[in-house]
Amino acid sequence: MKNWLRSSIVLALAAGALVGDSSVQAANTYDMTQGEFLTNGLNYTTTNTYQDRDTLIYKWDAKNKKIIGGNVSVGQDVLNSSYDGVNVNLVIDASDLSSMSNDDVKEAMTQLASKIKNYAETNRYRLTAYVQVREGLTASSKVLRSYQLEYKTPGWGDPDQEIKPDANVGDLAEGVFATPIINGAAGSEYEFDENGVWRYKGFRGAVDVNFTTPATDNVYAAIRTDGKDTGISNLTENSSFNSTLQMNADASSLADSKAYLAYSGTGNQVSVIADELNATVKGTEATGIYAGHENGDTTSKVVVNGGINLTLDGKKTTGVEAGKNGEVSLLTGQKIYNRTNTVSIESPNGHAVYAHDGGKVTLDAVKVKKADKSAICAEKGGNITLGIVSGLTDESISTDDDAGSQVSLSVDGNYTGQVKGNVNVAFTKGSTYKADNDSIGTVTLNGSTWDGSLLRDNGSVSINSNGQWNMGETGRGIKLSALTGGKTTASRGYVKMGSDNLHIGTYSGNGTFIYDHDASDPTKILGGNITIEESKPLSLSSTDLGDKGDSTAEGTSASTIAIATDSTGIDTTDNALVEKVLDNLASKLAYLNYTKGERNLSGTVELLEGLTSSSVTKHFANLTFDEKTGQAKRDSEVYHPYVTYITGDASIDTAYADAYNADTNTYDFNQDVFIREAKSTDSVWPGSLYYGLITNYGTEYEKPSKGFGMWKSAKPDDGPSYTIDLHGNNLTVDLEAFPEAKTTGSQPMWTTAAIMAAREGTIKITNPGEVHLTCNANYYYGSAIRASTSAGTTNGAHVVIENDQGNLKDHIVYLRGGIDTPGYQLDYRTIETYGNAKAKDITQENSVYIKGLVDIEADKHAAVFARGGWIRLGGGRISVDNYDALWTAGKGRIDINMLIDDDGTVKGAGSNDFVLKGNAVTATPYYGNKGTLNLAFTTANSRFDGETGGTGEQNLYVQNGAVWNNTPESYNIWSSGEVVKSDLASIATHLYGGQDAAHTGYLIQDSAKDLTIKNYSGFMKAYIARDESKSAGEDGTDATSQFSQKGNIIIEKADQTDGQNADFTLLTSQEGIDTSNKEEVLSVMKDLAGKLIYKEATDSENPAVHLNGHVGLAEGLIAGSVETRLADLTFDGTSDGTGSVVDSTYQIPKNYPAILYGPKETAMMRGAKSAMASTAMIWRAINNDVERRLGDLRVGNAEKENGMWAKVGAGRMSYDEGTTDFRTRFNEYHIGYDHAVGNAGWRAGASVSYIDGKSTYEKGTGDNDVTNFHVYATKTMQNGAYLDIIGRVSHAKNKYHIMNDAGNKLDGDYGTNGYGLSAEYGKRFVKDSGFYVEPQAELTWGRLSGKSYDAASDYGGGRALHVDQDDFNSLIGRIGVGFGLVKERSSIYAKLSLLHEFQGGFDTQYTAKGEPSNATHMDFDGTWVSAMFGGKYQLGDRANFYGYLEKTYGGDLKTRSEERRVGKECRSRWSPYH
Repeated sequence: MKNWLRSSIVLALAAGALVGDSSVQAANTYDMTQGEFLTNGLNYTTTNTYQDRDTLIYKWDAKNKKIIGGNVSVGQDVLNSSYDGVNVNLVIDASDLSSMSNDDVKEAMTQLASKIKNYAETNRYRLTAYVQVREGLTASSKVLRSYQLEYKTPGWGDPDQEIKPDANVGDLAEGVFATPIINGAAGSEYEFDENGVWRYKGFRGAVDVNFTTPATDNVYAAIRTDGKDTGISNLTENSSFNSTLQMNADASSLADSKAYLAYSGTGNQVSVIADELNATVKGTEATGIYAGHENGDTTSKVVVNGGINLTLDGKKTTGVEAGKNGEVSLLTGQKIYNRTNTVSIESPNGHAVYAHDGGKVTLDAVKVKKADKSAICAEKGGNITLGIVSGLTDESISTDDDAGSQVSLSVDGNYTGQVKGNVNVAFTKGSTYKADNDSIGTVTLNGSTWDGSLLRDNGSVSINSNGQWNMGETGRGIKLSALTGGKTTASRGYVKMGSDNLHIGTYSGNGTFIYDHDASDPTKILGGNITIEESKPLSLSSTDLGDKGDSTAEGTSASTIAIATDSTGIDTTDNALVEKVLDNLASKLAYLNYTKGERNLSGTVELLEGLTSSSVTKHFANLTFDEKTGQAKRDSEVYHPYVTYITGDASIDTAYADAYNADTNTYDFNQDVFIREAKSTDSVWPGSLYYGLITNYGTEYEKPSKGFGMWKSAKPDDGPSYTIDLHGNNLTVDLEAFPEAKTTGSQPMWTTAAIMAAREGTIKITNPGEVHLTCNANYYYGSAIRASTSAGTTNGAHVVIENDQGNLKDHIVYLRGGIDTPGYQLDYRTIETYGNAKAKDITQENSVYIKGLVDIEADKHAAVFARGGWIRLGGGRISVDNYDALWTAGKGRIDINMLIDDDGTVKGAGSNDFVLKGNAVTATPYYGNKGTLNLAFTTANSRFDGETGGTGEQNLYVQNGAVWNNTPESYNIWSSGEVVKSDLASIATHLYGGQDAAHTGYLIQDSAKDLTIKNYSGFMKAYIARDESKSAGEDGTDATSQFSQKGNIIIEKADQTDGQNADFTLLTSQEGIDTSNKEEVLSVMKDLAGKLIYKEATDSENPAVHLNGHVGLAEGLIAGSVETRLADLTFDGTSDGTGSVVDSTYQIPKNYPAILYGPKETAMMRGAKSAMASTAMIWRAINNDVERRLGDLRVGNAEKENGMWAKVGAGRMSYDEGTTDFRTRFNEYHIGYDHAVGNAGWRAGASVSYIDGKSTYEKGTGDNDVTNFHVYATKTMQNGAYLDIIGRVSHAKNKYHIMNDAGNKLDGDYGTNGYGLSAEYGKRFVKDSGFYVEPQAELTWGRLSGKSYDAASDYGGGRALHVDQDDFNSLIGRIGVGFGLVKERSSIYAKLSLLHEFQGGFDTQYTAKGEPSNATHMDFDGTWVSAMFGGKYQLGDRANFYGYLEKTYGGDLKTRSEERRVGKECRSRWSPYH
């Protein structure tokens, strides 16, 4: 038959070895084994042909391993002229081969390739040739193998390579295979690489395995392992040109067969990598992909990548299965061009995905075309993690009750199936979930809706992107382990509350809980209560950061909650009704951990315009929480916000029609104004979008048909100018602008601001109360205030806030906001201007001018950025953590607390307070450099903590007690979130000190880098800390030995003021220095002098010294610390202008207060003195305390009683006179025993008391303890007269902690003994009614012994203050009169006394190393009045209650005390009191 075919072909060609003519050629078939073709071969020489592919037939002699047939040659002429060149197939019949093994096929194909020669030197690629094995030799015969031939072409990689006519056999281009893919199988059809992967790069192909012979393991798989890793990949090097591969495994003819596409069961790995693979599996049981190792302990794996379509046909079907020791997972690290990794499954009689016995399945997208009711199932510790699963409708997703079983996936579409067990299920945007959830996992709503309830406790719910959970009814309440809301307030989660109570273990994120209310009584809120145990900030993470996109940053955002109801049916003009509804909404919420000090949740109660996620808040109040119960409560102020923007055009601003005054082009507000809006979107138009709540877009406002924002105006000229007149009312603007991430291919490029001047014109705000501006964003370019236009304009865009009237602190502009998204925080600037390209001077620049004070807080972003443009602030507070505070770039200028002419010229410094924390620089990391900073710190309350520098001008005024602490600030690395210290090496272009010594400014040089002052004038004092571990240079030449950790201060030029030199004093703390040793002091001063360098003094051509320098020691390193030693500096004699000490000018300033002691009292001395005084006064106050017991004995028949008694008392005293200041509270515990002695009226006893006192001092606290032992006797005479005698021995202790203004500490701990004796005489005159009068006289003496002790300070590593306290002597005389009324079971009395202290003073000496001693004197003499009221009540035959209250008047010591006593009579020979 074959020979007949070949003969027929030859006859048809009419013989001829030259092929071609001038027309388009149809495909021809040539039998190269016959006649002229066998003898002479075939030469392609025809020009101008369009060549279809010819078929050239050869024969393979398997026995001799030889190709039979003539040669083919292709010349240069045909390849030069032919458009498509020459296309040929060289073919043999499969029956010629011994087998279809890869080795046999490749051997035959290699020899077949040698039959065609390419003799062209150029255009060699125009020859397209294939060598093939076919199943027959007809034109329609199936191609079993096809390899393209490759010829080397000059210029493609190697222009000098040698040109050869021979071909190489390239990659397999087409093939059909009939055996399983098993790496290592004998006679395999497949060629495996070193990883065991068969790489099929053909443009079409199939693996069609028809199993007809039973296997011993009953496994029939198209691809499987057999002791080695096995894989298949149909990806080419250029992954955008990949083929479709068809694979079939058919074991349906075998009984009880188990058929698979891919099977890994021997502890090895199968990899299936395909751009698109369509597979059909048939068997009694048909499974697409299986991994498991039932009889081993190693892991069997299947890894997949690309698009895999599984069609399963069997009585039992499974799409993807992982069993014991099995893992099916997605191949990581390889991305297929334009391909989502999707496994599509048609499993009509079983699971789509199944994991059991510890098996794991991890895939990306899964499409379920068909499955039975149990679509996704994990059992016996199986674990399934899937990406987006589509196609599910009512099929179940479940696990058994095994603790290790888990399913996690995201469902796309509308789903009504059962979710049961341990399942984490998320729903994509727009999806709906309508069923109760019987899982302990997490339900996540990503912009989706769930109608249903949780049937089990301790599950969790996550709701973001305006998703909504409409809670179903369980009748038992719902208990969540966690509920997580949206990342932002504009993409928050919503919960529509049902009747069930909702208990949340941990709450984070942003959520709104919506309630219905009774239609007839809107104050009746319908639905269960919400209880939150703890709240946490929401964790955030950003990836693909850094210059290479390989960094990740972590962060958090605050958690918020809103409790809301629809305003329908509520008369919102009835303020009382609105407040009642909001109160009842608040009553629905409790935050339990608030009672434990947790403060991680803020919230509101709101009335909405509707009950959907798009509803607008029309009325709201902030929430507070009860510190004892955690119950939420409404804050007193209720806000009624506007919920849209102002554009400056009344025809657009219809929401503000009532406020607009057309005559003055003014928006007049006669009450507080609140403008609030939260915006997010799903898709954002590419390009820049602007949005603001107070803008001047006017009629140029345009909102894109998709997304959110305003187009960047193409007509920036002639924008509206208008005024907002607040008439003394407050203004609050709150804009929350949050686009969804990566909706424009990267992150959305929005530009947002609470106030935005975006066109030529001025937005002016006049007569404000307080102004609160907030804008929060999540990716690009947010500000509280921004002035910028899309192109240059004649006069610029301006924002002006006139808050400089009256008390400036009543009109502060508070600016807040930022970006919480890690890696994007630096895109926020609280105030920003952009340059105006057409500006001719500074007044035409885009500008922001706040005339009064601002209060700005920022974190991880700049607070003020003049990116071009002009920003003017009157002063206030700017505090930035973890980033620079002020930026300029280009012609940008920032003026704070400056006096400016109308033309923009600086006149000088203002007089407002200004506090700045954070660096102020004229250089930015990404937005350019240069610009000008003019900053004035001109009050004692002003301070700058940070560094300054850059390539522009940095002009600083530090005067009148203001402080510049030149210290490194923390800096956030945007790409990683790491916070580091950044030391800039400050440069001040001009530094203006005070006008004289009395108005000096202060500088603390805390940077390790040099501070350069290019131009200096005025008076300043600078402080540099010493390293006490390093010794001073002997002659002062080693100027860095003690100060090397801090940079130098370099003054390049000093300017005179009114003919007077500038003045600069350099100071360090005297801590650790023996200031009585002049040589040691001078040595330190000489080292310190080396830190000041004055360059102007070294100018060889025009030397000038316009600087008076000084060096010295001060009490501490706090600005304003008093100097204790001083000397002058000279800058002569050094080549670089380094300062040197003039020894002869060394001096001790007059009347300096030392740190611990000195010519006058320091804070430490005052504190120690007050502590000792408090101890003395407690001791004195209870010196005759037993006298009150003796008085009680004279009431009724008490003097006839014998026994024990006890009392508890409390008191307080205060003293604030001169430099002694203390306030003391104490408790007294007293127990005693007394007994009648003889028959002469005497009674004697003894007692012990303990006083526990707590004292506070000017800056400190103390514990006062006094223990007393008393002996006493009293004699009562027949005529009513009495005599009391009391003796006492005491031990008093005090442990105190004192601080001074600098924060230094002093700790003292001492105890001492005391003695006392008192005598009292009086006489009682009694009436028959029981009323009596009792004149009295008493004299009390006492002595508290002196004490010497050391109090430890933290100066110099713990230097001691030695305290030597003298004895404290007291002699108090008292005269008084008592009045009382005695009844059968009770008595009351009052006593008024006049007291005088005849002694009452003591001296104290203070000494410490290296300082002269000092002393203080305290005198507590004086006269005062005491008033006492008390009584007794007999509780029973054996019990009495006593009590009194005493208070003193007059004198410097104020006291008040009270006590309670109980007595009980016992049945013994004595009657105890206790």
